[in-house]
Order: sequence, then structure tokens, then C-alpha cells
Amino acid sequence: MGPPASGAELDLLRERLPWTPDELVALHRHVGPVTLPDIGNGYFLHAPDGVLAALDQQDRADQIGEPLAEHIDVVVFGSNGGGDLYAIAVTDGRVFRLQDASYIGGVYGGTNHGITVVAADLHDFLERFLNAVNAFAMNGDITDL
Repeated sequence: MGPPASGAELDLLRERLPWTPDELVALHRHVGPVTLPDIGNGYFLHAPDGVLAALDQQDRADQIGEPLAEHIDVVVFGSNGGGDLYAIAVTDGRVFRLQDASYIGGVYGGTNHGITVVAADLHDFLERFLNAVNAFAMNGDITDL
């Protein structure tokens, strides 16, 4: 766990990734990186520098490609201990799980079951995230996000 992002870190995030959804910037303004390696397989919400480090060298957002009919611009903001990534759509805020997704030239792709919508927006994702942590803490139940 760490402190929330500083103003300078948020400015750098906005400068390098101007397409970052406002909800994700607000999260980083109030919550530092989250590292929960002992909850299920582990859950991690990345700090802005981790979001920036994951970005391919390009002047556009990463995208989700196949199996989706059209490419969707996303920002990856979290992961789990099983190798899945969590990405928020730039346009509508849906949160995707990228499971076994390849990454080529800034585009994530996968099988029909490898890329799924797991939440309607970041708030919904964080509620589900909290429920998964609570379920594991209370009785060891592992909740799939």
C-alpha cells in the first residue's frame, strides 16, 4: 500500500495519457496503490507510474481488439495474481478483465472467453472488488472478478 498520487504524478498521467478517464484520475487522487497478494490469487490496483510503465510507446490509448467487433480504447489499471489485467474503457467507463490476452502493437486480443466486461463502470468494479475482499476475509470464499 502506498499514498495517493501527488499532484505532479497526476499531472504526468494526464500529460502522457490525456485519454485517461476522470474516474481513474479521481481514484488515484484519493487512493494509493493497492496490493492484496493474500486475497484469493491476489489483487492489485496500480499506481499512476505503473499505469504509465505498462503503456506501449505510442500516442494513443491501448486498445482491446478481437474478439470484439470493434476496437475499444482502454487504460489498464489493475491485475490479479493469475495474470489477468483490468482495463477501463476510455469512452464509456466499462471495466474489462483481460484474461490470457496477447498484446501486440498496443492492442490486446484473446479468445472469446478471455476478454469480458466485469463491471459497468469503475464504481461498480470497486464495489465488486470490496465484496471479493470481504468474502475472502469473512470465510475464505474466492470471488471471481
